[in-house]
Amino acid sequence: MGNLGMIAAVTALALVASTVGLIFLMVLESTGYYWYAAARREIIANLLKEFGISRESRVESLKRFGKVVIKNTAFNISHPFHLFPPKDVDNEFKDKVQHFLKWVEKEPSSTAQSHCIDSLAQLEKMTGLTPKYDPFREVYLSLRDFCSEIEGIKCADFVSYDDVLNLIKEESILTRYSWVKKHWQPGYLLPLMRDFVDYAGRGTTIGLFIGFTIALILGDPFGLVITVIPVVGAIIGAISCLVRIDLAKNEVNRLNNKKYRSHVRVIVKSIISILCIYLFMNAYFLIVALLHGARIGG
Repeated sequence: MGNLGMIAAVTALALVASTVGLIFLMVLESTGYYWYAAARREIIANLLKEFGISRESRVESLKRFGKVVIKNTAFNISHPFHLFPPKDVDNEFKDKVQHFLKWVEKEPSSTAQSHCIDSLAQLEKMTGLTPKYDPFREVYLSLRDFCSEIEGIKCADFVSYDDVLNLIKEESILTRYSWVKKHWQPGYLLPLMRDFVDYAGRGTTIGLFIGFTIALILGDPFGLVITVIPVVGAIIGAISCLVRIDLAKNEVNRLNNKKYRSHVRVIVKSIISILCIYLFMNAYFLIVALLHGARIGG
């Protein structure tokens, strides 16, 4: 198919994957799970603070790191035939706790709440369907149940390492799946996927017709043109779907008094994003060709 055809095909696949991922992420955010998970982590962080466990400052972190280095160096000098120093349970515990607290700080529940509300409004605008579940209520009820589960730890005089590690441990995939399944907003995913397939399918059909016509005029019905043009048509169709999603998001931002752009700027931004993907693919294939000593043909 040649380099041009390969680049177009890979760009189309990347575009399809990103669009499907974007749609699925919107529906997933609308369930409120990310909001619930972030709020749950904040509750745990506040509980740890009551037991004197809080986020380390940069200086404290460097001091702890320095102590570990000195301790390991001293062990290696005194035990030259041991490849690895003994396991430092206390330091590993602090590392895990600090990683968790950093995660809480980096992804606050307020941001997750905003994403949930915006995604729900965006889906409602694109499909015209009212959500079945109210994420405010569902998140509140789930957090209330979680607070009941950890009531015993709240009343304890102290917490062990195991208690803390069990608290900060991320929920299992099965638990997350169960939560999302229970609060899944029906009627959003399939219609948007159908629209995406429809947009991409129309672009492919139109591209196939144009490509075949050009190929016949050129006298090469099975050449590069008839292969590449339909793929480009699919890309254009997928871009149309992405533009529709971006326009809906922009409208939600306007209603919520957030950053708003004109329709023209939204469309131009979407097209530039796709162009960047295409240029990245060009650069990637060029580098691969150079590494293998191949010459890029036109």
